[in-house]
Amino acid sequence: MRDLTIRFRVPVSTTVRFGLLAFFAALGAAPVSAMDAGKARELLGNHCFACHDEWEQKGDLRFDQLETLPLQERLDFLNRMQEQLFIGEMPPKKKKKQPTEGERAELIAWISGELGKHNASVLEDKL
Repeated sequence: MRDLTIRFRVPVSTTVRFGLLAFFAALGAAPVSAMDAGKARELLGNHCFACHDEWEQKGDLRFDQLETLPLQERLDFLNRMQEQLFIGEMPPKKKKKQPTEGERAELIAWISGELGKHNASVLEDKL
Protein backbone atom coordinates (compact mmCIF):
# COMPACT_ATOMS: atom_id res chain seq x y z
CA MET A 1 0.00 0.00 0.00
CA ARG A 2 1.20 3.48 -0.85
CA ASP A 3 2.36 5.77 1.94
CA LEU A 4 -0.23 8.50 2.38
CA THR A 5 2.02 10.98 4.15
CA ILE A 6 1.24 14.50 3.00
CA ARG A 7 4.22 16.82 2.90
CA PHE A 8 2.37 19.98 3.78
CA ARG A 9 2.56 22.13 6.87
CA VAL A 10 -0.88 21.03 8.08
CA PRO A 11 -1.65 17.95 10.16
CA VAL A 12 -3.88 15.50 8.31
CA SER A 13 -6.01 12.86 9.96
CA THR A 14 -6.58 9.38 8.53
CA THR A 15 -10.16 10.35 7.66
CA VAL A 16 -8.93 13.31 5.64
CA ARG A 17 -6.34 11.14 3.90
CA PHE A 18 -9.03 8.71 2.77
CA GLY A 19 -11.15 11.65 1.66
CA LEU A 20 -8.26 12.95 -0.45
CA LEU A 21 -7.75 9.52 -1.93
CA ALA A 22 -11.45 9.29 -2.79
CA PHE A 23 -11.32 12.76 -4.35
CA PHE A 24 -8.50 11.78 -6.71
CA ALA A 25 -10.16 8.44 -7.48
CA ALA A 26 -13.30 10.33 -8.48
CA LEU A 27 -11.28 12.63 -10.70
CA GLY A 28 -9.86 9.61 -12.48
CA ALA A 29 -13.26 7.97 -12.89
CA ALA A 30 -15.15 10.99 -14.18
CA PRO A 31 -14.49 13.53 -16.90
CA VAL A 32 -11.89 15.96 -15.62
CA SER A 33 -14.16 18.98 -15.77
CA ALA A 34 -16.81 20.57 -17.90
CA MET A 35 -15.27 23.90 -16.97
CA ASP A 36 -13.61 25.73 -19.80
CA ALA A 37 -10.75 28.20 -19.60
CA GLY A 38 -13.18 31.13 -19.66
CA LYS A 39 -15.04 29.90 -16.56
CA ALA A 40 -11.70 29.18 -14.84
CA ARG A 41 -10.53 32.72 -15.62
CA GLU A 42 -13.81 34.09 -14.24
CA LEU A 43 -13.33 32.20 -10.96
CA LEU A 44 -9.71 33.34 -10.75
CA GLY A 45 -10.86 36.89 -11.41
CA ASN A 46 -13.45 36.68 -8.66
CA HIS A 47 -11.19 35.12 -6.04
CA CYS A 48 -7.51 35.62 -6.96
CA PHE A 49 -6.87 38.72 -9.07
CA ALA A 50 -7.30 41.12 -6.14
CA CYS A 51 -3.94 39.89 -4.80
CA HIS A 52 -2.34 38.48 -7.95
CA ASP A 53 -2.81 40.80 -10.91
CA GLU A 54 -1.18 43.63 -12.82
CA TRP A 55 -1.20 45.97 -9.80
CA GLU A 56 -0.41 43.56 -6.98
CA GLN A 57 1.57 40.33 -7.13
CA LYS A 58 1.60 38.80 -3.65
CA GLY A 59 4.12 35.97 -3.57
CA ASP A 60 5.40 37.20 -6.95
CA LEU A 61 2.38 35.55 -8.58
CA ARG A 62 0.42 37.17 -11.35
CA PHE A 63 -2.65 35.17 -12.41
CA ASP A 64 -3.93 37.57 -15.04
CA GLN A 65 -1.18 36.55 -17.49
CA LEU A 66 -1.31 32.80 -16.95
CA GLU A 67 -2.09 32.06 -20.60
CA THR A 68 0.97 33.97 -21.83
CA LEU A 69 3.57 32.12 -19.74
CA PRO A 70 5.95 29.70 -21.46
CA LEU A 71 4.68 26.12 -21.06
CA GLN A 72 7.02 24.97 -18.28
CA GLU A 73 6.47 28.13 -16.24
CA ARG A 74 2.71 27.76 -16.74
CA LEU A 75 2.80 24.13 -15.58
CA ASP A 76 4.85 25.05 -12.51
CA PHE A 77 2.42 27.88 -11.76
CA LEU A 78 -0.60 25.56 -12.16
CA ASN A 79 1.01 23.04 -9.80
CA ARG A 80 1.41 25.77 -7.17
CA MET A 81 -2.20 26.85 -7.67
CA GLN A 82 -3.46 23.27 -7.45
CA GLU A 83 -1.61 22.63 -4.20
CA GLN A 84 -2.77 25.86 -2.54
CA LEU A 85 -6.40 25.32 -3.55
CA PHE A 86 -6.32 21.68 -2.56
CA ILE A 87 -5.01 22.26 0.95
CA GLY A 88 -7.30 25.27 1.39
CA GLU A 89 -4.58 27.89 1.82
CA MET A 90 -5.92 30.07 -0.97
CA PRO A 91 -7.81 32.20 -1.00
CA PRO A 92 -6.80 33.06 2.57
CA LYS A 93 -9.46 32.28 5.16
CA LYS A 94 -9.52 35.96 6.19
CA LYS A 95 -10.94 36.88 2.77
CA LYS A 96 -14.69 37.33 3.02
CA LYS A 97 -15.32 36.25 -0.55
CA GLN A 98 -14.53 32.52 -0.79
CA PRO A 99 -15.25 30.13 -3.64
CA THR A 100 -17.97 27.62 -2.90
CA GLU A 101 -16.84 24.02 -2.39
CA GLY A 102 -18.23 23.29 -5.86
CA GLU A 103 -16.27 26.14 -7.43
CA ARG A 104 -13.11 25.06 -5.59
CA ALA A 105 -13.58 21.45 -6.80
CA GLU A 106 -14.26 22.62 -10.36
CA LEU A 107 -11.17 24.80 -10.39
CA ILE A 108 -9.01 22.01 -8.97
CA ALA A 109 -10.42 19.65 -11.59
CA TRP A 110 -9.73 22.17 -14.38
CA ILE A 111 -6.16 22.68 -13.17
CA SER A 112 -5.70 18.90 -12.89
CA GLY A 113 -6.96 18.55 -16.44
CA GLU A 114 -4.60 21.21 -17.74
CA LEU A 115 -1.66 19.56 -15.96
CA GLY A 116 -2.82 16.12 -17.08
CA LYS A 117 -2.58 17.14 -20.74
CA HIS A 118 1.18 17.31 -20.19
CA ASN A 119 1.47 14.60 -17.52
CA ALA A 120 2.78 17.36 -15.25
CA SER A 121 0.76 17.21 -12.01
CA VAL A 122 2.88 16.68 -8.91
CA LEU A 123 0.19 16.88 -6.20
CA GLU A 124 -0.66 13.19 -6.42
CA ASP A 125 2.99 12.35 -5.69
CA LYS A 126 2.74 14.32 -2.42
CA LEU A 127 -0.17 12.28 -1.12
